[in-house]
Amino acid sequence: MLTPQFTASQTDDAVLLTIKTPYVKATDIEFFIQGPEFKLHINPYFLRLTFPHELIENGKETAKYDVGKGEIYLSLPKKEPGLHFEDLDLLSKLMMPKAHVAAGIVGGGSGVNKAAGLKGPLIEEMGGTEEDAEDMEQDGDEDEEDFDWEIPQELPEPDLISGVKYGFNNSYSGFSAHVSELGRDIIDIAAIDQSTPVSRRAERIQKEDEKFDEDYYMSDFMNDEDIKRILKFKPEFWASLKKIQQARAAGTSSSAKAEGKKPLIMEVPVVETKPDDGPQTMNMISASGNIDMESVAKEHAEILAEMIQNGSASSATVSEPTWKLDESLLPNQPAPKPSAEDDDWLNFTATEQQEMISLPHRKLLIEPSSSKPLYLGLVDIIFAYCYDHRSMEGDTTVESAWTIAKLSPTLSCFETFSTLNETLVACTRRVLSYPLYRHWGLCMKVKDDVAILFKLGKRALLKVMLAVRRLMRGDDACFVFDRLYIEDYCLWLQSDWVSDKVVKELGSEIQHLAVTKESIGWDLEALEELAKEIGNDEEEMMEG
Repeated sequence: MLTPQFTASQTDDAVLLTIKTPYVKATDIEFFIQGPEFKLHINPYFLRLTFPHELIENGKETAKYDVGKGEIYLSLPKKEPGLHFEDLDLLSKLMMPKAHVAAGIVGGGSGVNKAAGLKGPLIEEMGGTEEDAEDMEQDGDEDEEDFDWEIPQELPEPDLISGVKYGFNNSYSGFSAHVSELGRDIIDIAAIDQSTPVSRRAERIQKEDEKFDEDYYMSDFMNDEDIKRILKFKPEFWASLKKIQQARAAGTSSSAKAEGKKPLIMEVPVVETKPDDGPQTMNMISASGNIDMESVAKEHAEILAEMIQNGSASSATVSEPTWKLDESLLPNQPAPKPSAEDDDWLNFTATEQQEMISLPHRKLLIEPSSSKPLYLGLVDIIFAYCYDHRSMEGDTTVESAWTIAKLSPTLSCFETFSTLNETLVACTRRVLSYPLYRHWGLCMKVKDDVAILFKLGKRALLKVMLAVRRLMRGDDACFVFDRLYIEDYCLWLQSDWVSDKVVKELGSEIQHLAVTKESIGWDLEALEELAKEIGNDEEEMMEG
């Protein structure tokens, strides 16, 4: 079965879905609502969504099929009118089963580890009860995680029995031959399967010390015409943050419940079906069942059979030309008032929406103690992206994937950080050692870019990581990094356990943390003074 493209938005009273199902018979479309779950089937498409709150069948549910566009427009009533449905733009999250949405985890694990007093995600069992999921959801809402980004932690030694672990959340092993062969120009670890976190860090620092070129640094320090132009470049997300801050200062921000959660579709265009197109009927699943089960995949057939057996589906029918359509779906209705964070750049594009839909539902087994290293690993990948984005003035090149992978200590050295300072120091060292432009001022400007993206929240970071994934998947040497890190980060960013509050606070920490030249480990100030002296001597010789 195919997963159709879809988008979701909301009014005060209903959730609005636009589902693209071209070249189908409207009479074969069947959908069903049960609590927070929505299911749609029309051969060859099947879609199951789980919303954060419950829907209801009260006779106000409406449907429209646009034959010209091949799109279904649905209005699904909320059980509690006025209740805000969070994260309707995080499409991968909507596609998770109910228990795993509550746990903030994709897929399932092998057990539940509910430790007293621990905040954050727990390992969710595939067969866990709904009551367990609801308890976990309530526990997670009580408090946000509060990290001290500068408390160091000891790097754990690997378990010799299970082997060396690396990748997202140290979840992978056995990829060393594959990674070493494909990423030989990127990976700075000689023997991955014999390495430890401590040895990988030592090897990274050694390689950076060997690669740092004093003459190159002094040359970029003195001959900085191109760099000055790059420093003046304003990425699009700078304007987004400024717009949000101005709106907040003017007192036009929306209520807290809608903060950062914008409907993707303010208006849904409707093209009326021509009379000669014939009647178009859309049936919900009836208690007696009206689906040809032979046309449904086995796993989906079991789900649909359970719906019918439970007798919880409706037999409501909507047919042309007497469609019952919620007026809020019509294009002449005014759009909802935008919030302070309703910025065009922050809205997901059609490409990004499809990329979220196509992400695999891989299980992520996340322990609470793993959250901090995951946030810090995200910092260094975003730092590498921001360097490439700024140095190329918003464009991408055939070298972009290599640049991002090489400059990220997480990707190139399988690093795991425990403090924000050591993360930013490592990022800065790599920018001063490997890429085309190696300039201190550029490093600090890139740090500002990273801070702004984090201040914009996890949706901004998800957009960036989807862009990074696009680059990695299109590069023969780098696509393995998507498998080990980027893909899982895209899933993790859509989970409930990545807090917008923590992300934005981390952005402030990045902005205010001062990375000094002394902390880099090379005598940069002496090199800059020497470069100035050489420049003065050359000027005197030319004048003489």
